[in-house]
Amino acid sequence: MEPDALVSLVHMHTPFRVAEYRLLLEGWDNVVLLANGSHVFRFTRRPDVAEQLRKEAELLPTLSRRLTLRVPVPEYTWMSGPLPHFMGYRMIPGEQLRANRLGGSDSGRIVSSLALFLAQLQGVSLADLGDLMPRHTGGDWRDLYLVLREEAQRLVKPRLSQRAASGLLWDLDSYLEDPGNFRFRPSLIHHDLSSDHILYDSSTGDLTGVIDWGDACVGDPAFDITGLLADYGPAFAKAVMATKGDPSEYLGRAGFYVKIIGIYSVLHGLDVGDGAHVEAGLRRLETAYK
Repeated sequence: MEPDALVSLVHMHTPFRVAEYRLLLEGWDNVVLLANGSHVFRFTRRPDVAEQLRKEAELLPTLSRRLTLRVPVPEYTWMSGPLPHFMGYRMIPGEQLRANRLGGSDSGRIVSSLALFLAQLQGVSLADLGDLMPRHTGGDWRDLYLVLREEAQRLVKPRLSQRAASGLLWDLDSYLEDPGNFRFRPSLIHHDLSSDHILYDSSTGDLTGVIDWGDACVGDPAFDITGLLADYGPAFAKAVMATKGDPSEYLGRAGFYVKIIGIYSVLHGLDVGDGAHVEAGLRRLETAYK
């Protein structure tokens, strides 16, 4: 995808006029441009990613009315005809919230902001979502992990050391065999709430927004602790949970989700033919089960 050609698509399908642009991302799923210093345009590379974008474009206006933190609000979309499809929205100011930003006087406000954000997100009425996205009851959620276990056995295990493969499959089986893991109230979750997607204003110490909602679904609310635990550590994750009033068992499930993150990297890399992605996932699993 040549950026100039993408700009031509914006001109063809929207009234927005690009005076200047900067390439923000050229990934396997999307190409992202910052236009005129004010608007982000995301262009999809694959049909499955285009379907995620369609879901985001329908979900985000609802979330913008329900959440205190800002989310991208689509102003320009093109979602018919051949790929790429695209969505354009006004850029949310801020930088990614990295772990080195925590520990100072801003940490308490950040914890409170994230706890409120998660409470608001998980409080969104499922009736307001209509048929917008998959809804996973406990049984449905377990079925997803049964499939993941089969894929791990077939595609990931042969690429791991015996030690890591045994530990991974043991953890998956233990998770699947405990019915308590699936007794949750299905809630709307971001499903990828990591440091890549939480924005922060370093001049004020405040969170400014949450981006990249393509994986959002209705499922286990403990899952949105996963990225906090992986990127910021257990003390921070526990502080958010305590402020929000989450049950203690969320931390155990989040810990399991963190340990198996590498599976998704391996499977995605195999799916799109990205060997570096596969190797990164395998290294993560070897480290988790060393």
